[in-house]
Amino acid sequence: PAVTSFQVLDKNLKGQQTINWSVELERKLPRAVYFQLEFLEKRSHHGWVFIHPKPGASAISGGLLDLEPVKSDHFDSIEVSARKAFANDHYVFVSYTRSSARSNAVLDFSLENAIFAQQAPGPLPWNSPNRLISWAWLPLGKKYNASYFLEWRSGYPFNIVNENQELVGEPGAGRFPAYFSVNFAVERRIVLFGFQWALRVGVNDATNPTLVNGNIDSPRFPDFGGLEGRALIARVRLLGEK
Repeated sequence: PAVTSFQVLDKNLKGQQTINWSVELERKLPRAVYFQLEFLEKRSHHGWVFIHPKPGASAISGGLLDLEPVKSDHFDSIEVSARKAFANDHYVFVSYTRSSARSNAVLDFSLENAIFAQQAPGPLPWNSPNRLISWAWLPLGKKYNASYFLEWRSGYPFNIVNENQELVGEPGAGRFPAYFSVNFAVERRIVLFGFQWALRVGVNDATNPTLVNGNIDSPRFPDFGGLEGRALIARVRLLGEK
């Protein structure tokens, strides 16, 4: 058994401060293609996080943890995108984002998340350095329209621990495989009972893991599981009177 105590001293707490700023450049290129470049920066300070009050104290046996306003998060991203519009509200959009999301205190100590280590810096749980997305709404013959949504991104980081739930290496040392998802649908609009309807059939495909065996002492490290599956979807929309 490892006894861990969580202590909150209200007099030490203060409100978190966050500063966001961004700059964006957009230009119309030949053939009605719109190019956009955006930079975003976010800085958060005085976030609340549990830490061991004595630097260098052993965290292996649990011990006392204080809630302190010492967490600082940094997020930077640059996004490049292009879109093109066609007749009848058809369009294509594609975007690539390069980003970094880090903190000086990333470990989430709690009774439900038993991990023994000193608080440490590292990537935030949702840090994904590379992300590509694209979607479109295009004609398919004279009576149908087709749409898709595609996303590819770097896998999220995860912590590696041993059989005693002690952190091995740096926080976020492991990473899920790259995420890929593509959704495709076909839609037809009809007139029925004096109203316009949209009938859609499609497939959502996202076969990506959501769980990982992060125990380095396990013979099945680092097996991934919790796979998302493919899904067939159908949708009927009422668009209004003809």
